[in-house]
Amino acid sequence: MASSNKPVILVACANDPENPLMSLYSEVAGIRKQLKNICDAGLCELVIIEPADTEQVLHAFKSLGQRIAIFHFAGHANSYQLFLESILGEKQPAYISGLASFLQLQYGLQLVFLNACSTNGHVQDLIGSNVSAVISTSQDIDEGLATFFSINFYESLGLGKGIEQSFLESRSAVAMRYGKIGKSYYRNLVHIPDSLPLELNISPGCEVVKTWNIPEAAGNPLFGLPPLPAKPLPENPFRYFQWYTEEDASLFFGRSREIRQLYELMTGSDGARIIHLYGKSGVGKSSLLAAGLIPRMVGMHSLLYLRWEEGNNGLHSLADCWNCNPDPESLYRNWLAQEKISNKPVSLILDQFEGVLNKVPDPVRQTDPSSSTDQLQQFIEFLQFIQSHPEKTQGRIILSYRKEFLAELEDRFYRSKIDYEKLFLDDLRREGIYEAITGITRIPALQQKYQLVVEEGLPEKMAFDLLRQSESLVTPILQVVLSKLWFQVKDHPPTRRFTHQEYDHLVQGGMLLSDFLDEKMAEIGQTETVAVQSGLLLDLLRFHTTSNNRAANRTEKEIQERYTHVIDQVQRLLQALANAYLLSKSQEDEETTYRLAHDVLAPIIRQKFDRSELPGQRARNILDHRLNAWKKTDGNNVMTPKEVHVVQSGLTGTGMLNEAESRFLNTSKRITNRQRLIRRILAGTGIMLLGILTWSLIMNERNRLKVLQAEAINARQEATIAQQSSELMRTQMNNLLLQNTADSLQNEFSQVALANAGIQESYTQLSKDNRFVNLQAEIIELLANYSGQGFSGALYVEKEQTALITQGFGFAQKSAKVLYSESTVFDVTGFAEQFTAAAILKLINERRISLSDPLQQFFPDIPVSMNSITIRNLLTKSTGLPELFKRQDEFRKISQKTFISRLLKADLRVGGEDISTSPDYSILALIVESVSGTAFPKFIKDQVFLPAGLQQSGFRGLRTWPQKELAEGYGNQKKGYQLPQSDWPEVSWSVMGSGGVLTSLQDMILWKNYLIRKGLLQEWLDLGLLFREADHYFIQEVVGDYGQYAGFIYQPKSESFVILISNSYRTDKDLVHPLIRELERIIARY
Repeated sequence: MASSNKPVILVACANDPENPLMSLYSEVAGIRKQLKNICDAGLCELVIIEPADTEQVLHAFKSLGQRIAIFHFAGHANSYQLFLESILGEKQPAYISGLASFLQLQYGLQLVFLNACSTNGHVQDLIGSNVSAVISTSQDIDEGLATFFSINFYESLGLGKGIEQSFLESRSAVAMRYGKIGKSYYRNLVHIPDSLPLELNISPGCEVVKTWNIPEAAGNPLFGLPPLPAKPLPENPFRYFQWYTEEDASLFFGRSREIRQLYELMTGSDGARIIHLYGKSGVGKSSLLAAGLIPRMVGMHSLLYLRWEEGNNGLHSLADCWNCNPDPESLYRNWLAQEKISNKPVSLILDQFEGVLNKVPDPVRQTDPSSSTDQLQQFIEFLQFIQSHPEKTQGRIILSYRKEFLAELEDRFYRSKIDYEKLFLDDLRREGIYEAITGITRIPALQQKYQLVVEEGLPEKMAFDLLRQSESLVTPILQVVLSKLWFQVKDHPPTRRFTHQEYDHLVQGGMLLSDFLDEKMAEIGQTETVAVQSGLLLDLLRFHTTSNNRAANRTEKEIQERYTHVIDQVQRLLQALANAYLLSKSQEDEETTYRLAHDVLAPIIRQKFDRSELPGQRARNILDHRLNAWKKTDGNNVMTPKEVHVVQSGLTGTGMLNEAESRFLNTSKRITNRQRLIRRILAGTGIMLLGILTWSLIMNERNRLKVLQAEAINARQEATIAQQSSELMRTQMNNLLLQNTADSLQNEFSQVALANAGIQESYTQLSKDNRFVNLQAEIIELLANYSGQGFSGALYVEKEQTALITQGFGFAQKSAKVLYSESTVFDVTGFAEQFTAAAILKLINERRISLSDPLQQFFPDIPVSMNSITIRNLLTKSTGLPELFKRQDEFRKISQKTFISRLLKADLRVGGEDISTSPDYSILALIVESVSGTAFPKFIKDQVFLPAGLQQSGFRGLRTWPQKELAEGYGNQKKGYQLPQSDWPEVSWSVMGSGGVLTSLQDMILWKNYLIRKGLLQEWLDLGLLFREADHYFIQEVVGDYGQYAGFIYQPKSESFVILISNSYRTDKDLVHPLIRELERIIARY
């Protein structure tokens, strides 16, 4: 590593000739000794100024720039001064207020360590100046104790541990060495405090500094961790969707930082004994545990790894391992016994712990959904027993699960008063992607085995492509891409090369996981054409998923029972799916088991199955939907002859019918056959009667001619009357439908439903194109239905440049009974990003900036790790930057200065889940201000809002609206959220550029027209700013904490736009996305 990138620890040592500290020189020597190994490894640089005066300290900061991570002062101090040492050896005071102002500008500084007497008075000045962390002393501390603490702190730090862990271990060492709190801790003190004199102070909002450590800052987080045990290397270094196991640990790259974090949580002397590891499905939690943590812990802990499979009780599995009963006391006694036998901590790893919350029965294993609650309660009781027991285990428990289950589990743990730590596993960021791509090229043993070379610039290109797909998981896609590249070059030794050309060719086939699935199914279809075309392959894949979108285990026996009628085909498909890395095969208890390769494939397969028109899926769809109706009507509602034909044609493309399905099909066939026979008899009788009638007409033709003519005239008249009656009845029935809907509403929605009852009359006249009359009617009926369920907002639908619906529905303000209209104004949170993107493109078109301009051009002091970030990265949210602020900061006064300070301290490898907005668009807002010389809100108003004709849009706190035009938010809260406008703060820089804007449906329609008129929509498509789902694009889709939802959808194929704004979005009762899906289906039919 180049020295210019090493973090620096600056030690300033100053003695007082009149009152010398004899241990000061021992302290400096001890620090130098403890940091020698890590400095020799090239991970940091130690700079010691001895004796230190003000000029030397200032010069060191200026010459070393932002590399100084820790400033350590050793010497004398009082409550407002540090005493340095002049060239003449005299005491030279440095005032802490001035030092604090100077340190505020040192953006790389993580910790100030004041190892002097009574430095607590300095803390507020330093913390107030945005110094992240300060170690101080609360009283006149004993110099020997101070030296002992300092040396122990740097010993832990030199081993790669974080700031907080090093502090806690050193404080414990002091307590062990000096015993209970007493006079040995202090100097010249009469009244002895009841706490240790050492404190670690963290600046609010900078809690991430607790885990700062030298190896991670230097780009080598694994330094100091136990080495991996030697294992034979597999033939292929990349694994498609299969997770990495302990055997593959040497090939597991990209998660060095998370491995260290988890390792420290497992080995730290303090902290809770239970660790929650959570993240999205597909980010690699199982691989992190199996290949990242376990191999490094085997010499220190005895580890028991269990997967909490759906339908199985994990406590019972644990009891089976220890041959005991599954009650809390028996399990705990055996845990303690295991630790005594192994003479080391025994730790439990429970992977896929969300299985304890599974409330959906498995149709194959017939699991009871109600039993999940009992499982969780049993586990909680087990943890409570552990926590309350006086004899403690040494080991930890890791609970690994999907992110969406965090809130429910945290709630249960909080209410049960169970302590825990948590670690969020985010998707791979830029540094992790680089490491995953180049890892095997940097380890000599791996390079010798695989002989792989990665062309220069390719990792950066791949990272950019992956990170720009903001809605797709990077980790599994990267594994697929690397596996494909490997198999393209595998057979071309001695030097295999990943080149730009090979990669570009691969990307043309698509990088999404759905593209990979389509490709593998097509490959299997080349040899198993019938199985693919019948839908059998897709049915078999869906059989290996669960109804809550997880991978499922299926035994060979279960597969044979389901596919007895096509078992030969299925056996071939199982082998083909295993070869294609879509299924994994294992042997458990002498029974062959198949499992979907990864959870991340489950929702894609189920969606593909639901949308499939292949014979097997059409048959299954009819059976699933019609069977329940048949049961509810006592067997009267059978399938039509056409449906019977479809089901029979698809039987070879789906699983065996169960008893009820077979009975339903046979009953339908019998009844439809009888109906067909009756129709034939009636048809024959009709022909005979027609012949008799014809003969009669011929015989009486002359006499009946006039009568027939009169009857024809009457028939035409009656047909006209019937048509008019039919139209009238249809209108009446539509009105009756809306009226019935209104009658069934809860009282608070009755006014809205009645108001919506008049929608049809106003809109059936909107479109002069008769093709869309029925489309409008369907949408109106749909709105009335959702309004009746408590949904409120405003909707715009356009198809083929024809406006079909522009309508508000539900309440904008419940208490005031104000209805939502197209002119109602509401906070649309992240919709503001569209306006920021438009402002940036305007500056680009004016040639004032370009997409390739680096961030460093606007912020010269940014860390080296951010040098490669460009405006294009910011626009596409592919910077890898962490979130800088928490949710509550949106309503705090975060200044531009504070935002820039946080940005310059940001670490590309740091990320979290408790966030409100991305910093990328706030940085773009800064760039707009910097280039234009105009405040960002004013620039948006003058250069974006006014040219687009937006009259109702504005920034919160900078504009007021009539109270009756505003919508309250009704999310999971029962009461609307709406501060008085006089209390609205100006938009905080935590969300500037990405939030804080209010607008209306009326303005969004004008904005849509402006995007098309100015060609911005096409520019956004070309830049990849729009998220694609199936055959439509989300120009923007955002949700907020207080019921906000805003969706702006464009479907090129049908030439349609949908804009939906709502103030009633709920996470526990999501009506938004079902409404959007129904709208899409309705629009697609016309």
